[in-house]
Amino acid sequence: MPKKKCPPCKKGAPGWMMTYGDLMSLLLTFFVLIVSFSSIQEVEFARAMGSLKGALGTLNLPKSRLSLINRSRPKPLSHFFRFIRKGDISARREQKMHYDVKEYKKRVELVDVVEELTSYAQKIGISDKVTVDFTEIGFMITMPSEFLFDRGDAKLQISSHKLLRKIAVLLKRIEYGIQVEGHTDDLSISNPTFASNWELSASRAVSVVKFLISKGIQPERLSAAGFGEFQPKYSNETDEGRTRNRRVEIKIDLSR
Repeated sequence: MPKKKCPPCKKGAPGWMMTYGDLMSLLLTFFVLIVSFSSIQEVEFARAMGSLKGALGTLNLPKSRLSLINRSRPKPLSHFFRFIRKGDISARREQKMHYDVKEYKKRVELVDVVEELTSYAQKIGISDKVTVDFTEIGFMITMPSEFLFDRGDAKLQISSHKLLRKIAVLLKRIEYGIQVEGHTDDLSISNPTFASNWELSASRAVSVVKFLISKGIQPERLSAAGFGEFQPKYSNETDEGRTRNRRVEIKIDLSR
């Protein structure tokens, strides 16, 4: 009996194989995408935790130095988070993040204080005058002397009380040491009250300290220092530079 001839086979792969291949390619792409998202989030998480909480001392990480981004002009309070940490952030995701819960809450309160001060300064329209920067020991509030005092005087202006009261309320919520520093420009002063810029800057710092004490800050947390014209941040060659050098700084020290 003669055998039947098979019909000629179609050229190329079967139709089901094309569908199967497409499905496998899509699944592979899907899982690669998930893995890549997971890796990015882990790195970003480690970077954020290492930069912020590590800078505030809440993580058991290798010691590294907190430094500010250099800038030629002071920035308003809305820019206060512009800081960087030196070190290898990516390697930290391999480390366990151990910290005491109570200590962590204290550091979170510190960030809350800065954020609330930011919002308040913006609300009353002085965020272009007051700056807050993180330092190696904590953070620092800087205010121009003209906002606090009359020229050549160390008595606080009534208009400055509102902000200083708010600062006092916020500083009562944290338990760190506070140093108030007075600074002047290089123009000499000589009047019946102040014989030099040393006396003027020191008296201004003491005036702020006394105000904070009157609003409930414990005196043992406070100290005052006058630096005269000897720690300028800007050149005294111009009027603008002198104006910026006349300032009061409230420094919060996390080590105290």
